[in-house]
Amino acid sequence: MHPRKFALLALAIPLVMAACTDTSTPPLPALKVTLQADPATVNLPGATTLTATTSRTMGVQRVEFYEGTTKLGEDSTAPYTFTATYTYANNGAHTYTARAVETNGKTADGTATVTVNIADAFEPNDSAAAAAPLTYGQNVTGSIAGQDRDYDWFKFTAKAGDQVLIRALGKNTNPTSTLDPVLYLYAPDGKTLLERDDDGGTGLDSEIRYNVLTDGTYVIGLTSFTIKDDATAKDNSTTNTYRLELSLR
Repeated sequence: MHPRKFALLALAIPLVMAACTDTSTPPLPALKVTLQADPATVNLPGATTLTATTSRTMGVQRVEFYEGTTKLGEDSTAPYTFTATYTYANNGAHTYTARAVETNGKTADGTATVTVNIADAFEPNDSAAAAAPLTYGQNVTGSIAGQDRDYDWFKFTAKAGDQVLIRALGKNTNPTSTLDPVLYLYAPDGKTLLERDDDGGTGLDSEIRYNVLTDGTYVIGLTSFTIKDDATAKDNSTTNTYRLELSLR
């Protein structure tokens, strides 16, 4: 071999070997984020779990959760989750963003929407101690739902001589209602004064008429006939809707 060619070959071999032994770290693929809400529709007071999934965990430092521009929380461990809770006041559509933050400062987003449509503005009112206040002339809507044996409780202030009328309407106020309502009235000392079922006119509506004897706070209990009739029965349906009316006769 010609000496000049040999010299060129000798110079080329180290360059080729260096290229073949490159140990630099290849760049990570672009990060993608998927956000899921479970459940995505909320009809009763409660919670939704937001779960963010990233296309890779390598290089991900944390995931931040936002509603609009408001940061709700963050999680640094996969699966990345956040729990959002809702009441009647939160009715409407809520759009959430999960923002994955990488160690190099880059970010990637995923979004999900939760629709809240809670019919009962007074939950939780599941005990006499948590009874929602009413006044004469007030009509409210609610549902016997959210737990297997739901009771809704309300209270009002009355004076001796008041002639009170309490009505619980199911199908007669909402044709899609599946509720057969039962009404209870309790005295200020907690004793049961009256219990009524299917005596509020046509259908399965209930009505209580009571002449108040003592000033004080009276409590109304409302549940379904299924629950009242069987101590072990379950009746939990979002279609168990009612309208409760409190008035003076």
